[in-house]
Amino acid sequence: MPLRDQLNDDLKAAMKAREADRLAALRLMLAAVKQREIDERVTLDDAGVIAVVEKMIKQRKDSIAQYEKAARRDLADRERFEISVIEAYLPKQMSPDEVEAAVAETRKALEADDAEAIRKSTEALGQAVQKIGGAMYAQGEQAAQGAPPEPGPAPEGEGTPPGSEAGGGGESGSA
Repeated sequence: MPLRDQLNDDLKAAMKAREADRLAALRLMLAAVKQREIDERVTLDDAGVIAVVEKMIKQRKDSIAQYEKAARRDLADRERFEISVIEAYLPKQMSPDEVEAAVAETRKALEADDAEAIRKSTEALGQAVQKIGGAMYAQGEQAAQGAPPEPGPAPEGEGTPPGSEAGGGGESGSA
């Protein structure tokens, strides 16, 4: 089942179970996914959803640090709860032993001198990356980096932000 469908199903389950905090976290996730889809005018695949989830977790970790500096333990605890809900949608992480085994296998394969051995070691490296789950992560990162830039300072020569009319400071029609 696609990750987005799983998110929708979990949202419905949280509504039925009347889990208000979990429901709020799931709604935030779904809103972030939908916002990304609208911004990019695409339907996100699992890699895109994972990229959104990773970004949300990073934002919450930053918020926790700020809340703890401000002695707002209640808000920091809420962010920690949201992270626990959001992390359920990330792929399973490899154990340290599995990572070490994959690295050792790749190192062994990379001990090559001729072109044929280098080709084989490159294939081995690609398989190791897929084994680790890096392919999905890399796709998510590419989607995150390939996304249109968020509104910020306009490039030189463009004084108006996207979507606004040039020279429209005193528009009529507003009350």
